[in-house]
Amino acid sequence: MRTDEQPEFLGTARARSRAVRAGRASALGRRSWTWGRGAPLLVAVGTVAGVVIATAWTTTQPRSVQLLAVAGVLAAGAAAFAATRALVGAIAVRRRIERERRAWAEARGWAYAGAETAADPATAGLVLPRGWRAPVAFGSLRGVIGGREALVQSWHLRSASTSKRQSTYREIVSVRARTRGHRVAVLSGVGLDPALMKPAWVDLRTRERDRRDRGSRAHVDGDPRVLDTWGAAIRSAVDARADLPVTVVAGADRVVVCALDDPRIATAQERLELAVEVARIVDPTGR
Repeated sequence: MRTDEQPEFLGTARARSRAVRAGRASALGRRSWTWGRGAPLLVAVGTVAGVVIATAWTTTQPRSVQLLAVAGVLAAGAAAFAATRALVGAIAVRRRIERERRAWAEARGWAYAGAETAADPATAGLVLPRGWRAPVAFGSLRGVIGGREALVQSWHLRSASTSKRQSTYREIVSVRARTRGHRVAVLSGVGLDPALMKPAWVDLRTRERDRRDRGSRAHVDGDPRVLDTWGAAIRSAVDARADLPVTVVAGADRVVVCALDDPRIATAQERLELAVEVARIVDPTGR
């Protein structure tokens, strides 16, 4: 092997070092989407609280003074809300994701697809919980890893018309793998609201006792014909990795990792490694 050749797979020490450096240099954080949705709301709540406090403190003052104090709090709150949205809001997070992924794609020889009208229906059908409309995908990267076609995306989820949930975001990676009509799901965030991470087809009651007996933090469900082979191996792979709650699904000739947050490119690389590891479980040859 020539010294100038680059490793095929990100699992090498050199690639891991680059991933760590990229993560440190990233303008994104581990919980960027959480802050992007929550920080403006906290500012709004703080502004309401400020109005209440200002009103209480100026009860003995002339009416004009009281109105001036409330107006000042509202003005400060409006400015803080606008600044927070601009710095850490969902739109700002999305711009950072697109900028970082475009630069990464150029450096790695991947294709940056950017915004797409809708996520692949087959992928969405594997991981999407009930109560959500078809995801809108953006920040899409396409390339090859470990000899397999791969995809990195962010999804914008909007609730169905019958639901009152707020819109939210998910981080997706996917690699190709022949699954021969089978499907298996492993959920590490079993204690969360099912509407957040549980695919619509998964039954959380399935093999729950087995999960507790094995001491695993992950729940497994899927085709009984491969549950004891694929399911056990995939659960071990998920248990071995430190990440935010994820859903890993093998099915529809792909392996998908769906996560609640952390859009950093270094984390996407680690999830791609997990997806390839699972793909080698269900489709060792990759042909």
